[in-house]
Amino acid sequence: MSYDTSSDPRLLAAEDAVRRLDGIVRQWRLPWRLDKKRVQELLKEARGLVYTLKYSYVRPRDMAGMEETARLGEIARLVAGEILKEKPEGLDTPRLAQYVEARYAVNTLAGLRHRLLLGDEPLPEYAVDVIGVRVTRKEKLEGNLYVTRAVTDRITLTIVTNLEELREGEVRAAALLPPVVFHGVVSEAMYSSGPIGEEHIGRRVPTGLLDTGLRGVVMKIVQGR
Repeated sequence: MSYDTSSDPRLLAAEDAVRRLDGIVRQWRLPWRLDKKRVQELLKEARGLVYTLKYSYVRPRDMAGMEETARLGEIARLVAGEILKEKPEGLDTPRLAQYVEARYAVNTLAGLRHRLLLGDEPLPEYAVDVIGVRVTRKEKLEGNLYVTRAVTDRITLTIVTNLEELREGEVRAAALLPPVVFHGVVSEAMYSSGPIGEEHIGRRVPTGLLDTGLRGVVMKIVQGR
């Protein structure tokens, strides 16, 4: 059976990730040295690998085992070693946004194999990481917006939301997306569910628990809109 991998959101997201990383390298803002030539060579290779996978028309779960997929993961780690080699403490808003975008793009490439194994159905939510987080802080920002902190045992996220009903202590799904800046605050993710069980903290949240609106948001991102 042939699969239309050319329109699978996971491959579109990988393609978009390479495009984002290329733009970051060209408009480098972070305050540490970057070997642009090396990274651009790696991204050129990554672009070719994504193209091969995108038009392979093989079952996504089989694609997960292809050499091209494994090599993309290797390239993601090498690029991360160059672009994300320093911690983002003390960065101003534009630089922090660039750092978060680079991290999103690198993780998108590094996690492609895992997302291909989620299933053969090309669901938009399969294109991004969606994990359970605990809301530990909620403060008024401006207008109808709130700035929140959400955590697992491994990561801490800043998320700007308009969810008035969201409460500190709740566990919700958070989709890790490209950064959006609201009133000078860099938002790293989007809440994508109502309250869910604590067993989901730090783990991928099942599709059945996610808000349906996430799909439209993801498709706009992976299609470059």
